Amino acid sequence: MESLSSSTSSLKSSGDFSTVSSNGSGIKAINLKEIEINYQFKDFDDDIRNEINELYSYSELGLLKKSNITTLFYQDLFEYTSKTKWLDLNEIEKIDYLQHLIQYFELSIKGADNFNRYLIKSRFIWYIAQGVKEESSDIQHQLNNSKNNCTLLRKANYLPILTKTLLLASKISNEQQQQLQQQNDNTTTTTTTTTTNSDKPHISHKRNNNHLKNINGPKNTTGTGSLSNSLMKVNVKRVDPLMAVLLDIIYLFILNNKDEPTFKEELFEPLDGCYTYNLNNSLNDNLNELNSFDNPNLISIMIQLLIEFNEVDGNLYPIKKILMVLWRSLTVFIGGFEFLEKEKEARLKKANFKKGTSKTRTTDISNFIKSTSRYHSQQKSSILHKVNTHYLGTSKEYKDHDVFRLPTSLSDSLNVLQTNLYPPEQIRKEIGINYYSSNNNNTTTPHTESDFFYDPNNKPKPRILIENPSNFERFYCLNASNFSKIVIILLKILLASTPVVKNYTGPINLIAEIVIDQPTPGSSASLYETMQSATDFFRHKEIISKSTLGILLLIVKHSKFNQHLQFEYITKIMYESNALVLLYKCLNHEAVEKYLYSQNYLQSEEYFNIEQNQTSSNNNNSSDSNLQENYRNFFSTICSLKLIQKVMKHHPSRISSLSPSKSANILKKYCIVNQQLIKLYSLKIMKNLVPFQTKKWKQINMRIISDIYLYVPIHINDTWLLNHNYDPPQTDEYEVLLQEKVEEYHRVNYEQWYKTENLDLVYKNEQVMGCNIDQDFLNTIELSKEERDAIQNDRLRYTEGSSIIFINDSLEDELLAKNIN
Repeated sequence: MESLSSSTSSLKSSGDFSTVSSNGSGIKAINLKEIEINYQFKDFDDDIRNEINELYSYSELGLLKKSNITTLFYQDLFEYTSKTKWLDLNEIEKIDYLQHLIQYFELSIKGADNFNRYLIKSRFIWYIAQGVKEESSDIQHQLNNSKNNCTLLRKANYLPILTKTLLLASKISNEQQQQLQQQNDNTTTTTTTTTTNSDKPHISHKRNNNHLKNINGPKNTTGTGSLSNSLMKVNVKRVDPLMAVLLDIIYLFILNNKDEPTFKEELFEPLDGCYTYNLNNSLNDNLNELNSFDNPNLISIMIQLLIEFNEVDGNLYPIKKILMVLWRSLTVFIGGFEFLEKEKEARLKKANFKKGTSKTRTTDISNFIKSTSRYHSQQKSSILHKVNTHYLGTSKEYKDHDVFRLPTSLSDSLNVLQTNLYPPEQIRKEIGINYYSSNNNNTTTPHTESDFFYDPNNKPKPRILIENPSNFERFYCLNASNFSKIVIILLKILLASTPVVKNYTGPINLIAEIVIDQPTPGSSASLYETMQSATDFFRHKEIISKSTLGILLLIVKHSKFNQHLQFEYITKIMYESNALVLLYKCLNHEAVEKYLYSQNYLQSEEYFNIEQNQTSSNNNNSSDSNLQENYRNFFSTICSLKLIQKVMKHHPSRISSLSPSKSANILKKYCIVNQQLIKLYSLKIMKNLVPFQTKKWKQINMRIISDIYLYVPIHINDTWLLNHNYDPPQTDEYEVLLQEKVEEYHRVNYEQWYKTENLDLVYKNEQVMGCNIDQDFLNTIELSKEERDAIQNDRLRYTEGSSIIFINDSLEDELLAKNIN
């Protein structure tokens, strides 16, 4: 038997992911400059069938077919209702039957018989939520049935019950795996007492791989083997089937109810009686001592499962489904990319800033004022100006505004710079942008005049206590201390799923969801089974990459829109975790056209067997009917480019994460892609890199520089073509000051706000934001000792130290540190 790590290594060493297609042939050469690309970057695919198809792996669909769900469902339906068809029932009878199924969830889940009963009843609910395929005349009829049935499930209040059952199933699954692991450890201990000294290297090897999930059998030290042998001989346990089917139901539930106005609040409603347990304790201790009732919601439970997937050894979690449910629930609750664009346009319109206007920065205003200082005292034909101190580097303790006079011509120039300031001053105060400028000593100085405020007539409120918070603020408030873990785990999963890293040997196990049945002894897998397994593996990793990048980009964009220091906090975590190197690695394909047009699917194995020319709503109009865009890889590429741009923008020190010349060589492949967002963001990143390139590079790549002028908005007085010298001491000081600012922000607003007395600096936001705390906490922050103890023990988990936690994994660091060829 081979171990998981050796099998995964064989899979990845077998060839390039992007060259595998549904017909077994490679992708022919494509001219990305000439081909017309109609792909549109959206939150949800226009065709819901594509969303549902991604939920199921080919191996899972094969198991569902073997389980004979249809026959068992109609037998149970007839026994309870005396009717042979689901569609023959009226609404009351359907709800009554659903209540009949859900009552089994109130019984114990322990024991093989009870577990099988849970699993069968859950599959019945899944069959109903999926649209009762046997009674549907066509795919559209099934989709309509699915929507109607999920509406019934919502009326029956199924979501909290399914979520609680999912949480319970995860704990029982972990308990069983820990018991098996203890048995294996006892067996290993007994064996090692009789081994000779020659066996010691093998024992040490086992200890060094204790983070690998689902290892069952000795490691194959050769690390070689064909693709077919690796796929068919992998001896890894499948994911927990009950968790998988429950996540399927929840995902269908979200897809079919996402447009309902009140549904988003249901995703964040607490589930009474649920609890989260401490991973530092044993599972039995947590099951027996339910001291931490946190009433989590669906989103927090998905985050908990995500953390446990990384930290609990031997878990059998369906990570792809967890990521998909987390992504879609976040999209519905806090709003997707399209929602953010509309909110951004409304905010700019309110600030009287016209879209497409030439933009200026605070440094432009500062440089202009300093360069015209000799005219400030001129009285004849001059105009009085009042400018915020952060433009000039004046500390708040000195004065709030600078007042001076300028001649008419210079006054008009200053008015243009102030009018075109982006973001406008009103928005800067609203989102709390830190103002950094250079003083006379050329050192970076933070200014807090627009970040903080003091109102002597009112006691300041931390953000955690302000009424009517935005949905993202509520999400951020409850997860402020966990963002380091969340972001780093997502980056680890992305590292394991990116097709460029072909020899991943880390602890992240992605293969448990696509395990297939082993052939009978003495027989071998057919060629079709081998191709199906290979394609399923590549498709599986594409879906995980898409979901992971979607979650990261959604959180980053919302944090930037909501609060500037929240954005700086998340992007700093990514930067310190080598996210830029990883994202560049995700883009470093030998042939970009093969990656963007790879067809890693078998149409006959998809849940909805759609005709090839209808698979994606984003097909192009090429004369070659077989040429079809891979919408998953297009989405992942756009997300990667956007994340790189947001992490490094306005942070010159972060550009050095990878050599600017190597970064430029990777991005040059995407600058020619005839897709609006891919071309725009690759050129935006190139614009950031140009000041650090040599003169010879600029001469050779004048085409790229011309495209930047044509397609990328250029700020007034932008000096992006000038050479910039990287100054490590100054940029390091900037990062240190930024970290201190973030720590202070979290301490004052989320962590130790209840301990602060006579606070005169509180983060300013003109929109009222915060968390939904009881009314007695909203009225005053003068809390008694009992109230503080209650908050400390029962309501919020605060930490005494910094909320910035950087987790390092030597294996991931080693992989990310490799030079990109």
